[in-house]
Amino acid sequence: MLNIHSRHHYAPHRKRIPRITATGECRVTTMINDLLIAILFVSGSLFNFTDMPAVYGNTLYLFGSLILAGRALYNVKIHLSIEQPEESQRYWK
Repeated sequence: MLNIHSRHHYAPHRKRIPRITATGECRVTTMINDLLIAILFVSGSLFNFTDMPAVYGNTLYLFGSLILAGRALYNVKIHLSIEQPEESQRYWK
């Protein structure tokens, strides 16, 4: 008689499912990065309110946006990893 809780009951042709794990750490570089982004956006705002050409303010906004996008990609790269499941957890139930 088949035991439905047995791992041997499942078909052996099923694919192994990798597991994604996340880790979290607070770093000083993240705080410095946030400060730099804030300075770029505030400077861009001030440049747009003054008589300076708009290209200066828009350039600072662009740099701030690129740094935000880079930080997000960096966090995804650092805090996510793909691990192979253990032998007992390789197949879906």
